[in-house]
Amino acid sequence: MDLQSKEKNKFPRLIKEIRSRRKLTQIALGKLLSPPVTQQSVTQWEHNKYVPDRKYWPQLAELAEMDLGEFYEYIENGLTSKPSSPLEEILDKIKSLDPKELEVVTQATAERWVSLGDVSYTANKQHLALLKRGADVWNRWRQENPAIKPVLSGIDLNLEGCIDLSDYNLEKADLQGVSGNEIKFSRAKLNWADLSGAVLRLANFENATMIGTKLLNAELTEAHFHSTHLQGADLSQANLERATLIATHLMQTNLSGANLTQADLRYSVMSETNLEKAILKNCLVYGTAVWRVRLDQAKESELDTSPRTPTQLEEGIFSDSLELAHILDSISTKPQLYEKLKQRIKDEEQAIEYAQSLVENYGEDQFNGSRIYIAPEGNYHILSSLGDLVVTAPDSSYSLISRDRKGKISSNLRPGDVNNLKALLEFKTKPKASSQPEQKKRNSRPYTGSKG
Repeated sequence: MDLQSKEKNKFPRLIKEIRSRRKLTQIALGKLLSPPVTQQSVTQWEHNKYVPDRKYWPQLAELAEMDLGEFYEYIENGLTSKPSSPLEEILDKIKSLDPKELEVVTQATAERWVSLGDVSYTANKQHLALLKRGADVWNRWRQENPAIKPVLSGIDLNLEGCIDLSDYNLEKADLQGVSGNEIKFSRAKLNWADLSGAVLRLANFENATMIGTKLLNAELTEAHFHSTHLQGADLSQANLERATLIATHLMQTNLSGANLTQADLRYSVMSETNLEKAILKNCLVYGTAVWRVRLDQAKESELDTSPRTPTQLEEGIFSDSLELAHILDSISTKPQLYEKLKQRIKDEEQAIEYAQSLVENYGEDQFNGSRIYIAPEGNYHILSSLGDLVVTAPDSSYSLISRDRKGKISSNLRPGDVNNLKALLEFKTKPKASSQPEQKKRNSRPYTGSKG
């Protein structure tokens, strides 16, 4: 029998064996090859109608986990010339077990793992091979196998030649402890991926989506995160020294204990961001939006509010508080804004002072331990309870001003409210004229300010 006849006899079984072992459809197998082949071609190979072109033989050998010598020996002598591995024999036996026998094997396997203790992560060879075939092949495989979680932990991306992972779908991938310098992740999808302990200096994550991504203890010195979406990501204890985070979304991001020394945070958005115990030193913070961030025990110093653009290099105003940095820059460039801020603070302090005096001296005790003051004609209601103070008005859908027991003030004062509260207090403290009928005093308007 000539070699061509042997090839036609051996390839159908080989192709089916590869697909069965790797759980691939005919379409998926065809797309794995380079250049790709159609499902029809794979079907013809399996039905002994055609033999794969020889340019595909090295690829088929790799998928069959053979070197080229073993592959040609197989074509010559058949699969029986390559003895089954002990693992393959075990797997074949497991497939034939009934449920009760399988339960015994499962229990024994679990006990074996316990006896081994902690086992370090290793990358899945098949997943790594697919990663090396480029974004198109990888993303098609991810799309066709959405339930599979890629395991690529511990690999050296430089050593494996995977230096450009731009546009890759790496969602939910296990990338713990990966390493590499100047690796590109531009526009990559890394939502809910785990890169804990990764060492990725000078990595480029520009425009990547990294919602919920884990980067605990990651080494990200001089990494580039321009316009990256990091909402809900965990970068606790990460080293982001000299990292670029311009226009980065950091809403609800965990940066507790992170080192952000000399990081560029310009135009980034921080909302409910956790920066507890973080190091914020010599950072660029011009245009950074800060809303309800947590900064307990954070080390803040020399935060630069200047734009630092090529055409505008004037010295900025430095601050030792991230929350105050943008306010200080605004009021330094707009004196009228500073005056408005001063007036607002003064109005709030006076309103609280007048309201406190009215409710304490002229209010009435309530059954629940609180105290309430209602102005003549009901224009203002002032409630004091367990250290909280709230001023409301029937014609307003929200409180005008409130102060909680911790001293936090929330203000929605309208023009005239402060003067009205002052007039009420002056009216109350004014001596009563004995000749004036009591009923007339109660019905008269006691103050001249706006009703709001």
